[in-house]
Amino acid sequence: MISTNTEYLGQVLLPPSPLTWHGPIQLFVASENALKVEAAKNAFLKCVPDAASRLTVRGFNAASKVSEQPVNNETLVGAWNRIKHLFNLSQESKKDDALHVFVSMENGIFSEQVAQLNNPEIFYDAEKKAAWVDRCFVVVEVASRTMRTFTGNAYSRGVTVPVSCVQESEKSGWNKTCGSFIEQKFGFNNKDWHGKMAGVNRQQLMEEAIVTAFLSINK
Repeated sequence: MISTNTEYLGQVLLPPSPLTWHGPIQLFVASENALKVEAAKNAFLKCVPDAASRLTVRGFNAASKVSEQPVNNETLVGAWNRIKHLFNLSQESKKDDALHVFVSMENGIFSEQVAQLNNPEIFYDAEKKAAWVDRCFVVVEVASRTMRTFTGNAYSRGVTVPVSCVQESEKSGWNKTCGSFIEQKFGFNNKDWHGKMAGVNRQQLMEEAIVTAFLSINK
């Protein structure tokens, strides 16, 4: 006779995590930018460390269909547009026996209230009564031939943007990024000025956000 302290001998288990996969994994990134591709790869391996030998990574030039300098919710639209385009671009590369992982990233500036703003003479927009903050919005999707699609998303930590550079970008009709004007004024790399401006580089910010997006799938 089996002795048990529970009402039932068996139990009900939660659905398996979409990141629990023992076969080949294809990671598709909605950009050919080496920084973004590396960030996506590193972030995925932080979530699934044992996948390195089974993982292949490829970037595609997916279109955001938004301004060169996205502003506020346009940033989210850009990320979703990129991942939709990524699905189409990656169709011929998909293998039936693989887990397919899609990652899309879009950096944009957001008008935000910042309680303790450093150097407000540089970063406070008196007209907007707010500060401008550069953030990366991330969308991730995971699916296989035998599994429905799982989706997660997240914002990165933000870096404050000099108001003068935002104003110059706006004058261009948002056709030139704030980063391009930061490079002119401060001499920082226009694609990765975050580390010089605030001490955390862009790749680290993106990796953190991608990890958060993957982890959000399981919640």
